[in-house]
Amino acid sequence: MKAWIELQRNNALVKEWCVMWGEQFRSGDILPLLCDQDGGEGYLCDDCAYDPQNYASRLRKRAEVLESEAAKLRHLADIGVQPPDMTPRLMLEAELLLENPEGELP
Repeated sequence: MKAWIELQRNNALVKEWCVMWGEQFRSGDILPLLCDQDGGEGYLCDDCAYDPQNYASRLRKRAEVLESEAAKLRHLADIGVQPPDMTPRLMLEAELLLENPEGELP
């Protein structure tokens, strides 16, 4: 079964991530959702949603980027990640408190 694009009414005009392009976009009143038989896959920007001749090439390009990122993450998992030294964090927190003694976030 082919995937499809479902158009939804959007009640919250916020930034979303385009699953086909991988970039953030500001959603409009109508929000395209890429779906397949397993459910929603993610939102699409208007450029991707309404350009059917480029669906396959954009999805393949996005898959290549995600596969590359996944390989990098697997590599980090294999070699391990050293946790940060907490001394600089404590010093930075102390500096922030001196700049803002009431503890309010900037």
